[in-house]
Amino acid sequence: MTGRDDVGKKTPNRKNDPLLQAIVILLLALILPGMALRIFSGVFELLAAYF
Repeated sequence: MTGRDDVGKKTPNRKNDPLLQAIVILLLALILPGMALRIFSGVFELLAAYF
């Protein structure tokens, strides 16, 4: 029983680590807007080229 509990407790702690979550959120917050801006700028350039 104790062995199973230890294994059960170790894996969620790694996934739900507040530092890891904060780092992932920060990375997404930095990367996603940059990707969106690149995509939108590319779309606007294509539209400007056609019109």
